[in-house]
Amino acid sequence: MPLVAGIVNGISVDHMQKDIRYLTNEDGTSGIASRHSFHHGSRIAAKWLKTQFEDAGAACSFMPFLVGFAPNIICRYDAKTESSDTVLISGHYDSRGSFGLERAPGGHDDGSGTISILNIARRIKQTGITFRTNVELVVFAGEEQGLLGSKAYAKELRERGANIVLMIQADMLAYHVLDEAPQLGLAQFIGTPEVTQLVGNISAIYSPELTVGFTIVCCSDHQSFHEQGYPATHLFERAGPIADPMYHNSGDLSDRPGYDLNQVRSICKVQFATLLHAAGFDLPEGVNLEDLEELD
Repeated sequence: MPLVAGIVNGISVDHMQKDIRYLTNEDGTSGIASRHSFHHGSRIAAKWLKTQFEDAGAACSFMPFLVGFAPNIICRYDAKTESSDTVLISGHYDSRGSFGLERAPGGHDDGSGTISILNIARRIKQTGITFRTNVELVVFAGEEQGLLGSKAYAKELRERGANIVLMIQADMLAYHVLDEAPQLGLAQFIGTPEVTQLVGNISAIYSPELTVGFTIVCCSDHQSFHEQGYPATHLFERAGPIADPMYHNSGDLSDRPGYDLNQVRSICKVQFATLLHAAGFDLPEGVNLEDLEELD
């Protein structure tokens, strides 16, 4: 669909780079040494992320779930026509380092998924699109301690009868081995096979530069929704096992060999295109494909 391509192709690598360098303090401006859920740096990150999402036009709130943990950040775009359905896309902004909580920059795990969700929000604002189904953009905390933030939210949604028609988690999108092509790993074991197949089909249309396959990597926040009976899947960077030598390491920064923001952008396009197809959308009156190309 050319219109969807015109929207998702406007995702900006430059914005992503600025965002990840802020979240890891590689730019020296945020002072965030760690986004571990118990560390004060995660609170700085949470406030900054909430402000960024709100600046992109979303209605956001913090969701505390356990004492001592950073909160989930729940951002929402209400459907322009009456709908009880919700499409939810997510990442997790908390991180984990080599030794405890003091140095955990999380540039890859899961800063890469977080900046993907954030830049989808920015493109929503830039294009002025509205949705026919409710849309939630969520970044969870407590993932590294056992999916605690997402378990709390998925349970709450189930208890109030929320109709989540699709949930897609982005976790670890940035790394690939230097001699490997950019990839997209789809969940092999945990998740909804039909959703995984849908994502794979959409990838072939909107990000054909990605080599798509299955990964045995599991247990990100989509699992919490899958366990509550919601259709859910996980987007990962590699068709195979984890290869990043800085996984759960205090050296998990963006300025290093193998960290590829162009791969993040390609996977982000897949997540965004799936959202657009699942939720349905409209452009502002009078805006067309040519106008979108001028926005890029």
